[in-house]
Amino acid sequence: MPFTDLEPQAVTSYFVGRQSFIQQFYAHLNAGKRVFLIDTVATYGSGKSTLLAWLYWDVKKQRQWTPIWLPLNEFSLSHTNVGIEDAESLPALIENLFSYRDLLTRLAASLGSKAFAGIEADLQRILREQFSEALRPAVSDVHGGEVRIEASREALLDLTRNQIKAGDVIVNIAVSEALLATTIELAQQSLTQEFLRRFRQQVGRQRFIVFADDFCWIIGSQIGKWFLRGLVRGLENTVVVLLRTDTGDALTAGAADEELVNLPLEPFSFAEVAEYLRKRLGASPLLHDLAEVVYGFSHGHPLMTSMMVDLIRVDRLVDKEDIQRIKALPILSEGDDGTDQLRHKADQLIQSILAEVHRKDPPLEEVFVLCGVMRRFDRDMVAHVLGGLRGLDRPATHVGPLIARLSKYSFVEAQPARDDSGRVEYSFHFFIQERMEDYLRAHDPDLLRRIHTLAAEYYKGLLFDYGGEQTSGADAFVGLYRVEDEFWQDQTTEWLYHLTRLSQLEATGPRLGSRFSRVFLSFTRTFLEAFNWWGWYLKFPFCDQLLYEWGRMHPEQAGGQSRGRALLDILDKFYRAYPEGLFKRGRGDWKQVREAMYSLAYFLEIDGEDPLEELPADDHDARFVRALIEWFLAQAAFLEPHMDTTLAEESYQLASQLFESIGDDWNLAWTYSYLADVHVAAGQFDAAAARVHESLELAQKGKRSSQQDHELISQNYRVLGDAFWAQGDLNQAFREYARAVYHMYLCLAIPEAADLYTLNLYRDTRFHVLGRIQTLARQARRAEALAAATYLREFWNVYWDKIGAATPDLAARLAGDLVDEAVVHLLDADLFPAEPAEDQLGHSSDYTDNVIELASRMARQVKSASPAPILS
Repeated sequence: MPFTDLEPQAVTSYFVGRQSFIQQFYAHLNAGKRVFLIDTVATYGSGKSTLLAWLYWDVKKQRQWTPIWLPLNEFSLSHTNVGIEDAESLPALIENLFSYRDLLTRLAASLGSKAFAGIEADLQRILREQFSEALRPAVSDVHGGEVRIEASREALLDLTRNQIKAGDVIVNIAVSEALLATTIELAQQSLTQEFLRRFRQQVGRQRFIVFADDFCWIIGSQIGKWFLRGLVRGLENTVVVLLRTDTGDALTAGAADEELVNLPLEPFSFAEVAEYLRKRLGASPLLHDLAEVVYGFSHGHPLMTSMMVDLIRVDRLVDKEDIQRIKALPILSEGDDGTDQLRHKADQLIQSILAEVHRKDPPLEEVFVLCGVMRRFDRDMVAHVLGGLRGLDRPATHVGPLIARLSKYSFVEAQPARDDSGRVEYSFHFFIQERMEDYLRAHDPDLLRRIHTLAAEYYKGLLFDYGGEQTSGADAFVGLYRVEDEFWQDQTTEWLYHLTRLSQLEATGPRLGSRFSRVFLSFTRTFLEAFNWWGWYLKFPFCDQLLYEWGRMHPEQAGGQSRGRALLDILDKFYRAYPEGLFKRGRGDWKQVREAMYSLAYFLEIDGEDPLEELPADDHDARFVRALIEWFLAQAAFLEPHMDTTLAEESYQLASQLFESIGDDWNLAWTYSYLADVHVAAGQFDAAAARVHESLELAQKGKRSSQQDHELISQNYRVLGDAFWAQGDLNQAFREYARAVYHMYLCLAIPEAADLYTLNLYRDTRFHVLGRIQTLARQARRAEALAAATYLREFWNVYWDKIGAATPDLAARLAGDLVDEAVVHLLDADLFPAEPAEDQLGHSSDYTDNVIELASRMARQVKSASPAPILS
């Protein structure tokens, strides 16, 4: 797993050193005692993350300790899976386990030594072995033999539903929650032991400090306990520093008193407030008087202190007028400094700052307001929105100096843009954003609506310029690779954010065609398109991110559920019920999938009996979403225990008509392929062959190999192979299976280098074919199994010649126990090209070049391949 941002951003020059805290921090480090944990609890806005980042860079500069940066919020339940509400539930425990594995992998990436080479694969292996061993008595003799437990979130969730994968199907089996919970606890212990074993190999005389930010996000869940009780205590020569907002949860580290240090983070002292003012405003004979006023108002709270200074222009000295103006602010009573009190103070200060900007820098006022409600902004975006507000045909000019003046405010933060372009983006502190949003909502909702409208237009323009936005045409899948691009994901999230803000300003009764309804439809299309691209097969972080962001924008309401939250619940219900993997029969909860899709169509008001007549012809979003809904309804009918091929066929037929009506030939081709699978199950083999050939025609017509969707082509040949297998025609079946594996092999290089998705699809396709050989062997049809294996081996002769492989004794291999997983893996290596190594994923490599070269040499042979000579 690649990780970015392994170090915190550099701290602004305005940082005030919190000398009392820093002196105590270093005193504990240098006292010669065994200190393994320093815990600091502070209020919101007290500068915890800034201080932690400053300590990181200070420690790194001194070179006596090796600092490690660890943002723990990234491993919390709310970050990784918005749908889990009960932190004590078994699904939460499963999610915690895989987040803990990711946490260890990130720590290893930060340490960056040879001792941690290949740790991600080893941790995954440990999980697989742990579950296979612990659950073997419960899952043995299932569907004809032992079943390996897949080390994935989805596989464990299947076990909670009393299901387990056996070959290509899921069968019912009882695994107690207590056994599964115990196994998870043992698995995390094994992961910890492996990490600590490698850590001990590296540590030597090095001393480490782990700066763990936002521990408050995981303190209430199991991963927080594992982190403290298991990992932290085992790290030799290491101090872990926790800075966290008080959540009311007690810290249970199981440490001796002399090993755990509670280090309070006090507000700014008067001297520190004065130092901050001097850094921000420069020397002045009135600085002491001003410090008294600021300190009296803020009580040293850093956020309030910085906002008070923002009342004063930073390009001139302080004068008596400044002091009198600040003195005129209503001073709140001492005592409660909770979040509500902070909000009230912030509201006062924002209004005062706006009044000051209006008085002394009118050109900045408009920019200040519009940027205050943005999550991020840069020069181009501000120019677009400002030009729109002023009714200009072209973007507003001279935006750069305005942003430069704006960036002098302490709550305006700068960071590099996320597209590696060298641009700089800015954002208001999110606490201030909320205050600005509420202020405009109350005082000028029309302006707020116009700002969000123009911002949404800007991001939509970026997405269109990015390329590949159109999904029509059979080669549209190349454009859909944008879904995996972090920049595209980022811009899409911002576009949806502004659309959502717009929806929240509208009336709450959705009408088809209303902005409120269109926002929900846009979000649903984005989510389903991303899910259909990747998430249908493997867990896709972007889908999790979309649900997480939508949940943040539509929080729970005490007085009842909002419509935005209702949509989240529908999509989350679908997301959790839908199973991962290529072969899904009997897996997942198809009743939940079906209910979620009916609810979604009703919610979006696209549930008419004749959508081709009722949905406008030019409403591609509505027709696209309804078509995907029909897809998943068809799958539910086809893959649930009581298969209904008639209903599945009807839904796929309607989906195909909808895709055809909007010119989406790529999804139309996939629909024909899925429909062919239904025909095979119904015994309608001629109809299946017709659908396959229609799909292949759309997928291949007029395009070079590099423009074709080889996953789709592979799927078609696999379905065709299944059709011939069902008819007992092994000769034709294994010819189609060979083609299926070949085209999935091409997915490892065309159109992009292999990733986890294509790697696993290649693996699943191979083992589907190997499963057919296993079936022949179990039926005592060894001669046919040998003939099939020999055909598959010879199909790849160009590959074997290239790598100089010796000819294996396939008869001896097939004489072995083909129920034994190890034997099947050896047969796999005998028959098919090897997978790419872990370090070859995600980028072009020699492996990619070899796949492309092999494709050019085998293309003619594959197209004209003869049936397999098998004794059937």
